[in-house]
Amino acid sequence: MTNSPNFYYEYVYKLVSTLFDLSYLWFVVKYLETKKRHPKWHIFLQTMVYLFVLLRFLPSSEFIKYLNNIRLQVTLFLYFVLGFWAWYKQNPFAIFFILADSVFLLGIIANIALDIFKISNDIFNFGDIGLILQQIFFAVGLATKINILNKEKQETQKLFVLQLEENQRIKDQINEELERKVKERTLEIKEKQIKIGEYNEELLQMNEEMKQTNEEIRSTLEFAENQTKIITNKNKHLTDSINYALRIQTALLPTEDEIQKHFPEMFILNKPKDIVSGDFYWFEDKKDVQILAVADCTGHGVPGALMSMLGVEILDKIVNEHHILDVRWILYALNIEIRKVLKSEQTKTHDGMDICIVSVDRKHGILEYAGAMNPFFFIQNHVFNQIRANKYPIGGRIMKEKQEREYEKHTIMFEKEDHFVFYLCSDGYQDQFGGEKGGKFMVKKLKELLFEIHEKELFEQKLILDSTFDLWKNNEEQVDDVLIMGIKI
Repeated sequence: MTNSPNFYYEYVYKLVSTLFDLSYLWFVVKYLETKKRHPKWHIFLQTMVYLFVLLRFLPSSEFIKYLNNIRLQVTLFLYFVLGFWAWYKQNPFAIFFILADSVFLLGIIANIALDIFKISNDIFNFGDIGLILQQIFFAVGLATKINILNKEKQETQKLFVLQLEENQRIKDQINEELERKVKERTLEIKEKQIKIGEYNEELLQMNEEMKQTNEEIRSTLEFAENQTKIITNKNKHLTDSINYALRIQTALLPTEDEIQKHFPEMFILNKPKDIVSGDFYWFEDKKDVQILAVADCTGHGVPGALMSMLGVEILDKIVNEHHILDVRWILYALNIEIRKVLKSEQTKTHDGMDICIVSVDRKHGILEYAGAMNPFFFIQNHVFNQIRANKYPIGGRIMKEKQEREYEKHTIMFEKEDHFVFYLCSDGYQDQFGGEKGGKFMVKKLKELLFEIHEKELFEQKLILDSTFDLWKNNEEQVDDVLIMGIKI
């Protein structure tokens, strides 16, 4: 029967896998710039992928089944060949593409080998590790690409400035030369009035020289306009790359609709300093318990965004693979994983994040909180409360007394009839400079504002927080990413 569950499952599988193939193809051609750098490969690769997409929806036969069975192998082979071809053609972005697909393939091969040789492995899923490393290499590749574009932009700007200086020097030189010649000709006119014919010839000659000079100036201005267009295109290319990184970061974060299924009254105020953000929020539903977090990673912009993507991946792994649901042990495990991934002991890096995390058990009326640097604000029955976080971050500098940090858990009880609203915040809002004296907003003023608006609808609270921030900032530059999550139970 065409209406059987298997039919719908097969149709959805075909649709989802088709969207994945087309999305990955789009990423490859944009990342390796195949249309510009490798046009023949661009046409061939698109043709092959579209052909395999078409095969999924053709009537089933033994030959069609065979082609669909080898589709993944052929596609991966084509991407590998394209990657090595691009690397051979000195495409600067190809090496990260090769490394990303290689580690992903090695992870899959490792899992297959474990299955073939029946080796027990309950600790690591090499496929997931390969996928994480693939995303890291892609992220590093994107960062490298953006860095190269930045350098090209800086070089173009330097060239443009030098050209403007040269233009000014030429114009000054021409003006001086014209002034000198005018003085000389004026003197000759006064001394040789009887030589009108010679004077006219000299005037004509000067006119020709001026035309030639004007032509040189026009050519110089045209060159300057072309350089301006080049800089504009470079800026657009850089902005497009950062916007693409934003789409990747957004895809990793939960949507507000997912959170509103469990907490209908909630808001998320997310104001990145740049296009992409070093702040991120995270959510996971575990039947009777929902876990939420807001984190502030080291830096902002592209470096902060890379750390945020890493934080999301590790939190998913801790909760969904290791099944750790206690908030303090989630932070404990997150600190260890961050330091392990960043090789903090070997590289002496101080990168990390500040984070506040809560678990909500509405069935039993229990909320548990743990924090690394970021405090927890909640208002219960119109009484404002603050719980301070532990004074050491996730990752960051190595503690002299011990390297494995323990985080304190705080438990809050509530009843169904309570008026209970809580806020998870990064420090960007209170650290913003502005106001009449150009000072910081400060956490005290933020707490007063939260208490003042806590009885309003959550969407209205978001609007007030947003407008208050913009009014305070006024013409000042935004100093950091801003992220506030408000939830009413």
